[in-house]
Amino acid sequence: MENYELKVLADLVSFKTDCVTKEEYLECAEYIEGKGEELGYETEILDAGNLASDGKPRPNVLIRKDVGAEKTVFMATHYDVVPAGSGWTKPPYILTVEGKKAYGRGTADTKGTISASLGALKILRKKKLRYNIIFTATCDEEENPEFGMKYVAEKLKGEIDYVVILDSSPEYISIGASGILHGEITVEGKGGHAGYPFLAENPIKKAAELIIDLKRYEDELSKRESIIPAPEFTRRSSLWPRFTVTMINAGIKENVIPNQCKIRFDRRLVPEEEIEKGKRDVLKAIQARSKKLKIKVNVKFTYSCPGYYTDPSHPLVKEFKRSIEKTLAKPCKIAGELGANDGHILAEMGKPVISYGLIRRDTNFHTKNEFVHLEDLLNLRKILTNFLVL
Repeated sequence: MENYELKVLADLVSFKTDCVTKEEYLECAEYIEGKGEELGYETEILDAGNLASDGKPRPNVLIRKDVGAEKTVFMATHYDVVPAGSGWTKPPYILTVEGKKAYGRGTADTKGTISASLGALKILRKKKLRYNIIFTATCDEEENPEFGMKYVAEKLKGEIDYVVILDSSPEYISIGASGILHGEITVEGKGGHAGYPFLAENPIKKAAELIIDLKRYEDELSKRESIIPAPEFTRRSSLWPRFTVTMINAGIKENVIPNQCKIRFDRRLVPEEEIEKGKRDVLKAIQARSKKLKIKVNVKFTYSCPGYYTDPSHPLVKEFKRSIEKTLAKPCKIAGELGANDGHILAEMGKPVISYGLIRRDTNFHTKNEFVHLEDLLNLRKILTNFLVL
């Protein structure tokens, strides 16, 4: 591994760009912009902070090179990270290299892709390029892309032809991602004193019955299949829709039976599944089961974003696949994402979108001791170079 990428990654990890506190967003963005300037590229920071109610900066970095090519590639990643949390045996904000791994918050998701991209741009400044380049490192990807990718995409949509989201796995090219429906089920009951439970109707018990019965809905969804291939580790041929109860909340005190119990859920849509159709599907499942169990419920949806997919025969997919196979000297698989990413924003604008990155399943992303494989970091730099050079 060359010193340049590791030095840049160490610097990036040192910025505490926690998506909750946002305390070092500006410092990190200015650092990335400065690296682009050092390499001789045109740079700009698009700051949406004036639109944010909290008054905090929302800087998004652009690094550009126009070589007069027919197509422009938009390469996008993000510098914000989830909170470090507890339990680390390595310092989360100091890069620690041990053997073939580099530890630190954001190394895999996705400050590593920023350092690899800057490494590629360092090489490409002296090469003849196949495409015009717009590289961006955005804020708030881990929370809400309104002031990050969405803001940048709206500003640049007329300039973009192809999109490469650098926020995925190195084990395959992602040609699509799942959509999301988040919602809340309120189970109604009759509150009372815990010493007199026979005078109350405990909504927690009713919620438990409903959750157990909704397992049938999970099982039903698992039998449906998408047109998009699934990652190999799932041992399925294609993606499938998923429903998961993720939160439950009720009560104010041990001796008080509550009036309500709230259940939160996550419903993953396959890329070709429309949001409204997904909502109807969820409502039908919940209403049928609550009616059978004689439970009064109210359902509301709290968040949604669509999935997307790109035809695997598209030139963007073929060219990036060729670059991977040239770099790694082995076949590259094509699949869709079980999760979601900001690519849906560009896909909704009619842009072809693929994803690739450094997030292997073993890299502890979003948990303690996050790391990146150094080989993957080097390979990504080479893949991007091979993809962009003429």
